[in-house]
This record gives sequence, C-alpha cells and structure tokens, in this order.
Amino acid sequence: MVKIEWQEMPPRKGQEGEESRLFPRMKDNGVLDFDTLCELAAKGSGMSEGTLYAAWFKLARTIAEQLAEGKTVKLDDLGSLRLSIGTDAKVTCTTKQRKNKVKVQGVTFQPDGDLMKAIGKPDFDWQPDAALQHAPSAQELAEPLCTYLDEHGSITRAEFARVFRLKRTTAINRLHELARMDVIRQQGYNREAVYVKRSLVE
Repeated sequence: MVKIEWQEMPPRKGQEGEESRLFPRMKDNGVLDFDTLCELAAKGSGMSEGTLYAAWFKLARTIAEQLAEGKTVKLDDLGSLRLSIGTDAKVTCTTKQRKNKVKVQGVTFQPDGDLMKAIGKPDFDWQPDAALQHAPSAQELAEPLCTYLDEHGSITRAEFARVFRLKRTTAINRLHELARMDVIRQQGYNREAVYVKRSLVE
C-alpha cells in the first residue's frame, strides 16, 4: 500500500473563483536498506545473501567505472543510467580551458518498460491528516511546478515557497535542484529573480 497525500495548486491568476487542483505526492513509505534487499532477493533464488552482496558490490563498481567513461549503462529489467553534466561557472565561446569548467551533477535514471510493467498499478492509500506534510523532493515537485508555470508563466522564490508550502531554505534548495535537473531556468538575480520552464527560454 503506497501512502499518499494531496498537494493543493491554487487557481491561476484571473480565475481565483475556480476550485483548486490537487496533485498526489508520496508520503514517507519507508526505506528498504541494502541488507534487507539482499535478504528478500535471496529467498527462492538459490543464492545466498553474501553471494548477492558480493556480486552487487562488484557490479556497482563496474557501473561507476563505465559511467566515468561517458557510457550509458543499460540494466535489463531496470533501466538506463547516464551522467548528468553541467558547468561550475559561466562558460562562453571565449572561455579558455572550457573542459575544466565541466562537472558531474549527478546520474540520471531512465526506467525500462519492463520495470514499469512489473511495478504495475500499486494500491494507493490516502487518509486525511492534519499533521505537517513532509517537504517534497525536487522530483515530486517537477510535475506540479510545470503545471503551475504553464498557467502562470513564471514564479518567484517567495511564490514557490507559498504555493508548495515550503520553508524558505527548502524552497531555495528545491529551486536549485530543479534548475540542475533542467526543469526550470532562472531569469534575473537576487530579489528580481523569477523562474520559468526551461523549454520556454530555449
């Protein structure tokens, strides 16, 4: 059972009388640690937990080495991994030693169709809860933020914090993460900064 909660999206400007839209987001459904994963996978597989652990340790190191070579790593029944890169400073055509400005920002994962089929349609559970909602991740915020930007065009940091009920520091961190994910781009600086969908400014 996947526990969810609903994030309210205020009506767009000029349509304040409309009913607010709701977007589902997952609550904390727990974390499966690696030891437990090996224990579960070992059942009925004919392999011991130690064998699985050793094999995965070697596989993980090999994957890292291949990603460091710039390769996309395809994992059957799971998906593909590849590097996400960017720069740590402004780079122009006249920048010298441009390659030294490139840095790895993370690793992106593209799920395989077989993985999505195996997940299927989980049972979702929602219970009205007056408790404080957890701060959503950048991944969870991407879709509702894009919907908001489709309707409003741009958003400020203060609006982002208010609309998605985030603390100031969390809002800043999420905006930076979403920018690194190429979901949004910042226009302007400091108090004049606004954020727009990346596709709208390219």
